[in-house]
Amino acid sequence: MALLAAALTLSAWAGTTPMVAITAHGTGQGGDDGRYQGAGGGLTAGLRATGPLWIELDVDAGWLAAGGARFGIAPQLRVFLLPDRLRFGRFSLFAGGGVDLVTPAGLQALPLVQAGAAVDLRVTPSWAVRLDGTYLNHLDGPGAGRGGLGVVWSPAPKPPPEPEAPDTRIWLPYPVCAWRDRDDAVRYLRALHRVEEDDAQGAEDGSGTHGATPAVPPRLFGVGLPGDVVTVDGVEHLAGADGVVGVPAVDGFTTVEVRGGGRRVVLTDVLVIDGEATWVRVPAPTPQRLLFDAASAVIRPDEAARVVALAADTGVWRWRVAGSHSVEGTTAANETLARRRAEAVRDALVAAGVPAASIDIAPSLPPDPDLTVEAQRAVVLSPVAPDDGGRP
Repeated sequence: MALLAAALTLSAWAGTTPMVAITAHGTGQGGDDGRYQGAGGGLTAGLRATGPLWIELDVDAGWLAAGGARFGIAPQLRVFLLPDRLRFGRFSLFAGGGVDLVTPAGLQALPLVQAGAAVDLRVTPSWAVRLDGTYLNHLDGPGAGRGGLGVVWSPAPKPPPEPEAPDTRIWLPYPVCAWRDRDDAVRYLRALHRVEEDDAQGAEDGSGTHGATPAVPPRLFGVGLPGDVVTVDGVEHLAGADGVVGVPAVDGFTTVEVRGGGRRVVLTDVLVIDGEATWVRVPAPTPQRLLFDAASAVIRPDEAARVVALAADTGVWRWRVAGSHSVEGTTAANETLARRRAEAVRDALVAAGVPAASIDIAPSLPPDPDLTVEAQRAVVLSPVAPDDGGRP
């Protein structure tokens, strides 16, 4: 029982599979001093090392026909052959060595080597009947054969997890990186590869182009956000709800410019190859902080230039404008000052060409304790995508 408990404890600690066998056996005559012939029983405990290889400790004891007893202990290795092809069970080979204590002529500790084969006849997923044959030798003369019959226990293998119910949504990889309904995904892929309906039908019934994939003209895809303006070869294109613009392109190098939300990204030397789709991706816009002088709602000249640049790169995005203030002064005066700063920025954006309807003044922001006093005197401009419902 101690050996069984040790095997289970080690298997739990090592995260591997245990196996325990209990056998009764009879040993034939070997040599002239009766050190082998007799009957007894044994306990073998093992752990899976890797794949079909197991590490075991074999302990057995018995009475000898010539009188006296024997007790043997031997570490050994066992290999299961064709474990997944035999319907009735498993076949294994094993070999090991240890020590044998025998008493026909006084207590003797003799070296022991043993090797053999076994067949495990499966009864349940966890239990099997074992038939084995073992050759024993004390390395000082002829050895002997031993036959055994026993039972083997090992945890039943865990079944694989049940597959989840099929989903009607399809994952579109980069650059879309989103789950789409099946019909939407099919339409998207057809548009991407410009496959006509008759070609799709021909792939099914052999008509049309006999299932051949039509040639794909070179196309350039700009991947940004909804509301971005993508310029290719001097022609502006407005990104749709998915932020993607796909335009025909000419082989060779071109320049792509993406504007929106106050950012302008220019990608030069974009290579377009015949028959291929070329994808370019740009980062999302980020909030902008415009600084003011102390106790002032007048935009500084350097920040006024930034307002003009942001307005030029607005696209069809919206702006959320929130004024802020430093920790000096009274709360009422500071909130009034923050509001005036926000209104000044709004007016500057409108003067630079941004529609007033695309600008929202948000509640004033409290001073950020992680910023310096100079940085607290500011207006925060947050770009809002057209489909985000006013959320920056």
